[in-house]
Amino acid sequence: MTNYTSYIAEYIADTIYEDLSPEVIMRVKLYIIDNLSNMIGGGELEPAKIIQDIFNQYGGENQATVFSNGKKIPAPHAAYINSFLSNMLDFDDTYKSFAHPGATVIPPSWAIAEKEQKTGKDLITAVALGYELSIRIGLSIYPSPNRRDKVWGFATWQTLGTAISTSKLLNLNKIQICDALGIAGMSAPLPAVRKLGMEPTERPFTWIKNNYGWSAMSGVFASELASKKIIGNRSILDGENGFWIMAGSDQVDFKALTSNLGVKNLLEEVSFKPYAACRWSHSAIDAANKIRYKHGDLTNKIKSINISTFKEAKRSLSESHPKNIIDAQFSLPYLISLELYNKSAAHGLSESDLYNSDIIYLSNLVYLTVDEKFEYQFITQDKMVSQIEITLNSGKTISQYVDYPKGDPKNPITKTEIEQKFINLVSSKFSEQLSEQIIEDILNLEEINNISNLIESWYEQ
Repeated sequence: MTNYTSYIAEYIADTIYEDLSPEVIMRVKLYIIDNLSNMIGGGELEPAKIIQDIFNQYGGENQATVFSNGKKIPAPHAAYINSFLSNMLDFDDTYKSFAHPGATVIPPSWAIAEKEQKTGKDLITAVALGYELSIRIGLSIYPSPNRRDKVWGFATWQTLGTAISTSKLLNLNKIQICDALGIAGMSAPLPAVRKLGMEPTERPFTWIKNNYGWSAMSGVFASELASKKIIGNRSILDGENGFWIMAGSDQVDFKALTSNLGVKNLLEEVSFKPYAACRWSHSAIDAANKIRYKHGDLTNKIKSINISTFKEAKRSLSESHPKNIIDAQFSLPYLISLELYNKSAAHGLSESDLYNSDIIYLSNLVYLTVDEKFEYQFITQDKMVSQIEITLNSGKTISQYVDYPKGDPKNPITKTEIEQKFINLVSSKFSEQLSEQIIEDILNLEEINNISNLIESWYEQ
């Protein structure tokens, strides 16, 4: 019988930079650029400021940088803050219809790479492994639709993504990597998606969001403990009592962990976000964007807006009156109203728009319905299909259908758009010249000999 924990640990230990394809390396660099923009831009929201203030009180060694303010703190603390911030705007990458793999791979990898003064190649390799294997773990323990209705969680298994990438940066051997995975698996947060406050009856939405900060800090701590020969469960992924059932799932597909590993790169299927909002809303926002582009400003002519979509979108995004930016990220009527008023979430979300009477009025005209075909495609294919039908006061109807939202590999965002997103999100911290230099540095990351020196060069300017 295969010990999948050991199999994965061996793959992590044996993989080197030269094993990565040029396509994977470029993809990883773009993920890093995108994630860094979110870490920096996310620092402006109130929850982010509170989190940073709390960790500042703890003190400790200056090991790793908090990218939103340039301060150095202990690596596990920096991993917490940066992972929390990377998901704060809800502008970060997603895998298919669930999870934000970059949030728990890239920030902790930066923290350990800086602390240990690793090379750019080391960082790229660790991030690639963290993405690929955390996605595979998430797929292998994906619950049935009935179970998912009650218990679901991303941060739970994404903790292992942190342990994978940081174990690689700490040069752990196969046994130590098994230890790190075991410790991380026993430290992971509960599968809490159903208690985040996504449904209107449970608002406000929790400011901790997916609890990725805890995932990252736990994963870093697990790897560092393993590096000091603390023993963990070395078969955490395996058996009838394995991580899958610990994580709340009702089924497991062990073959998904290793099938075509090293041949098919699932990390290339990760999507970039063009809007600062829950990914489940993006196909509908795209549809509204297409309508506005084709027909101009219709806002004073609209009688009603019906959005046909899948069940998760209606269940979690139907709140019409968000009270803060976090709630707004999960309010499809509000996001559609913004788009039609040319105040798109592509530019981020603004506090002032929450109190705009015109936007509030239009939000009240939005209705969500479940289309069973779209729901079937969501469950079986991870497709997030939406169709908008706008009825005008004149009785005329305008309809728009979107199956693959912008940023999906089948409807890709461009490298230039990712770079511009970075420049926009970091503009309050860095000049455009420095922003362009940071982008260039990351695109040439394999030439960097010391990650610590690289980060210091950004904050010295």
